[in-house]
Amino acid sequence: RRERIVNAAPSAPRSLFVIWSLKFAVLGLPLLAFLLRLYHLGAKSFWYDELRQIEVSQLPLNQLSAGLAKHAARPLDYWLTHLTLQAGHQEFWLRFPAALFGTLAVAVAFRLGRDLLGRRIGLLAAALLAVSAFHISFSQELRPYAEYALAAALAHWCLWKGLRGEAGKWWAWHALFSALGILAHYFTVFVLVEQTVFVALALLLRWAKWRDARPFLASLLLAALV
Repeated sequence: RRERIVNAAPSAPRSLFVIWSLKFAVLGLPLLAFLLRLYHLGAKSFWYDELRQIEVSQLPLNQLSAGLAKHAARPLDYWLTHLTLQAGHQEFWLRFPAALFGTLAVAVAFRLGRDLLGRRIGLLAAALLAVSAFHISFSQELRPYAEYALAAALAHWCLWKGLRGEAGKWWAWHALFSALGILAHYFTVFVLVEQTVFVALALLLRWAKWRDARPFLASLLLAALV
């Protein structure tokens, strides 16, 4: 028995090191993602699509709808750009919200991965998204892509929480983030179709309960109203 205690003692510092390493990674990955998205954020001049968004966003709010119809665009990011234009027209400033949305998506990727498959998978998901050149590029544009990706990630996280039966509030959050996604980009429709297929499979395979189908459908209906 004494030998067991002696042999177990060295593992304590190692366990403490692992715990602090994980905590450092949880805090460090969003910081790394933020710095990567800020790097050269304002170095490039606005390109064509960004200039078109600025052109529409400069319109008075009561004329924005007509401008959006001409460009076949969703309004959420244009509303945000309309507000940020009041404080300046610099590339860095107008692209900053996209960098912030991209950083928040990394944090959500960790939470979703952790809840699905454990802390290490959550860290891996966050790390891959943090250094993804594709995601960094879209997080440095005055376009709705980073905003749409964040809304989609949040909707998936709330969907998983709702299916786990943790609380009814998660379905309300799912409806909210799904609606924000629809207001940000048309591609949110594909996200909601994918979620519908997932819920159907979860019900057929008995991963979820049939009572969860009703709040999910209600959430989709509320999101569709926008």
